[in-house]
Amino acid sequence: MQEVAADITYHDQPRITAAQRDEVELRARNLLLSCLTPEQRAMYEKEFKFRVVSNLGNVFELHRKRMHGVFKLDMQGNRIEEWCVTPHGRIPVDDILLSQKLMLETDEAALRSESNIWDLSNARLGQQIHRAALQYAGYNHPPDYLQGNA
Repeated sequence: MQEVAADITYHDQPRITAAQRDEVELRARNLLLSCLTPEQRAMYEKEFKFRVVSNLGNVFELHRKRMHGVFKLDMQGNRIEEWCVTPHGRIPVDDILLSQKLMLETDEAALRSESNIWDLSNARLGQQIHRAALQYAGYNHPPDYLQGNA
């Protein structure tokens, strides 16, 4: 009987040694870097994130995280949505990033349909109101969690 890949769970996947894992991670990183533009690569090597323009013209920032690492940006570069989308299983983070990059560049709508999405625009508005209230109350130095989120 033919086994269906969708029936294989995370725990069913074979264990690998640390050396094998390191080799897999290195190959995934090299593949990702080979698919990035020079600008994306420089940003990724410095900040572990890069920006992608989707097939619909939207700009996204992808962070080196297994989950909660896809952010849709507005015209000013502010995060307006957070997308959580990741494949199941033991997949190198850089392979996850590459799959997200390719999906955004070719079919943003399909990736959106598979994502859990949070609207961050109201959170930013809340921070702006909080900052304004603090300034109105005479606080000239907002708390650290409000720094740089104008």
